Amino acid sequence: MANNFDSNLTKKIATSFGKSFQSQRVLTKAINTQLAQGQFNPSTGSTIYVRRPHEAKIFRTDTGDITGQTDNDTSGQAPVTVLQTFTTFIEYDEIDEALKMDSMDEILAPRSQRIVTELESDIATRMLLGGGLLVGTHGTAVSAWSHVAAANTMCEGMGIDTSGVYYVGTPGTKEKLADAQRALYTNDSMVKTAWENAQVSKDFGGLTFLSSNNLADYTSGAVADRAGTISGTPTVTYVGNKDTMTQSITITALTASSTNGVRAGDMISVAGRYRINPHTKKYVLDSAGNRIPFTAVIQAAGNTGGSGEVTVTISGSCIYEAGKFDNCDSAITNGDVVTVLGSASTVYKPNLFFHKDAFTLATIPMKRLHSTDSYITTKDGFSIRVSKYADGDANTNKIRFDLRAAFGVINPHMAGRAFGV
Repeated sequence: MANNFDSNLTKKIATSFGKSFQSQRVLTKAINTQLAQGQFNPSTGSTIYVRRPHEAKIFRTDTGDITGQTDNDTSGQAPVTVLQTFTTFIEYDEIDEALKMDSMDEILAPRSQRIVTELESDIATRMLLGGGLLVGTHGTAVSAWSHVAAANTMCEGMGIDTSGVYYVGTPGTKEKLADAQRALYTNDSMVKTAWENAQVSKDFGGLTFLSSNNLADYTSGAVADRAGTISGTPTVTYVGNKDTMTQSITITALTASSTNGVRAGDMISVAGRYRINPHTKKYVLDSAGNRIPFTAVIQAAGNTGGSGEVTVTISGSCIYEAGKFDNCDSAITNGDVVTVLGSASTVYKPNLFFHKDAFTLATIPMKRLHSTDSYITTKDGFSIRVSKYADGDANTNKIRFDLRAAFGVINPHMAGRAFGV
């Protein structure tokens, strides 16, 4: 029997693939997928910039006279960068067999799952390097629900809308909390999506707790003495940081190491500099009433070399100019003591917490091939191209699935790592 390569086939395949793809997503359902949608076109290149949220300035006067005052509303831009293209394909003979055996979903599900896994693993690494907040003691395992609730305490203290906050733990964290769960959240659906299965608790302590095996790990830098000092004065103005929310800092007096003294993924804490709510300018306190130190994550680092000095780029700038954009109680400066958190050369796999608007993810429309194309589009704007084509040299027919995405960190002060206390 000849293959029925009619025009409806691609749509049937797209429907089956899209249903499976959507049911496998976890992390990408918790991120803002609309902010950058429609921004990319053939002339934009690999990076676009989306506007960060505005912030208003309040003037307090006895008479209400604001003559001579300026609003100074200089809103920043966040870079959104195109990722690699994720592709899987299948030869038509397999599709033909699946049609005859009525097993289309069964044969396409593993391929859609692999695209989701690859995408979410990539995104998880970028989220790990993007959020500057820290709750708990770095490296300590989460073992109580109060440790999870600490993320909510941090977010409320920072003035973050906790209705949009997610806490994502490893399967090991879910196991640690299993005895204390007592059906905090149940879903009676007989067939659950990955999103439903991932929900360990819903609205616990003001946030949604998900479990994911796609969270990223990293190996900490090799320096044994983890304390150093800042050399030079970093740029702490909003204007100097608004378009990247990253800061360049030189740390000296670390243990000398030729390579990998500190690494991307390491976190730092700066002594004597504390987080404040960027709206109220009040201190952010933990459950014990202690001020929370300023922390940031290292996105890129050089080698410490023989001098024990290294220049790093951190995500989550300390901004202090005695004005409306401040997120620290004072400016980090030359001579401040910096601690690279954790132990040397150790593998860490932190839990993450974040507001959905801390990050943005968009799919990029792909050009049509000389083939029969169809597109899968999810409710939140994800687009996957499905192309039915022939390989004339190999004398085969194939169907390929392509997804190209772009990711950006909108606000690193709305995301971070969560450990136990």
